[in-house]
Amino acid sequence: MIVDQLERAGQYSEDGSALRRALEYLERENLLAMEPGRIEIEGDEIYLMRQRYSTRAVDGALYEAHRRYLDVHLVLAGRETMYWAPTASLQVAETYVEDSDAQMLRDAVSTSPRAAVHLTTGTFAVVYPDDAHIPCCDWNATAEVEKAVVKVRLP
Repeated sequence: MIVDQLERAGQYSEDGSALRRALEYLERENLLAMEPGRIEIEGDEIYLMRQRYSTRAVDGALYEAHRRYLDVHLVLAGRETMYWAPTASLQVAETYVEDSDAQMLRDAVSTSPRAAVHLTTGTFAVVYPDDAHIPCCDWNATAEVEKAVVKVRLP
């Protein structure tokens, strides 16, 4: 997992790579002006899910992990906590669903490694297949969040 401010995003990908193209798109577009929903960038290779929601408590939430895509989460307004753990440290809660490219996981034991990552306006997180994550969680209190999640197909 990579977490940083959007203005520093260029250092995390090679010129011309799909990840670089996704990060450049996030830097140049007026994302707050977009309505929630799916926005095509490069067809199924790179697309954006524009979101608006209230954060939620982490209690009882499952981790998600992907196989075919990496995610780039960018908070446009508001703040949230995203929980992270390596997929190898978790147990399968629901089998992998190819259509949604998601497998749901849960803590294996109460001592499973879990990190709380705080995302604020302008902060992005790149989440790879080995990065199980619980996004959209409260940070001290429920908050309204505007967010862009870019899905980048892996080679």
